[in-house]
Amino acid sequence: MLASMAVLHVVDFVMQYRNATTQAGMDAIDAFKKCICPSHPGFNAVNNFALASKHGTIKKLPGFDTDKHRVLSYSPMFPFGLLGAMPSDLLVEFPDGSCVRLLVALDATMALYRAEFPEAFGPSELAEP
Repeated sequence: MLASMAVLHVVDFVMQYRNATTQAGMDAIDAFKKCICPSHPGFNAVNNFALASKHGTIKKLPGFDTDKHRVLSYSPMFPFGLLGAMPSDLLVEFPDGSCVRLLVALDATMALYRAEFPEAFGPSELAEP
């Protein structure tokens, strides 16, 4: 949960750093999210998970829900994994029923950041593993 929040806040840090005023930074953050979220499922999942974990409510179902997105935890009902999930995985489920593995989404988002925000990484961190 904290990893998704920290990864999401990289956008805030970079946009505030790149812009001269707080408002310009906030506008840049909003523009980036509006542009990237629809086209990058990994970032979208990280964004949704971070927001759901901060603003969501726990309901009777496993996980938590903000009515826009639901976070599911791995369920022991599926001993071999649900949709390829491992026991330590968390799944982010969208209203259309599609799911994204959070660990995969975090990796994809970090790759996006290396390309979009090189100033946030040292030279050795920009090299792909």
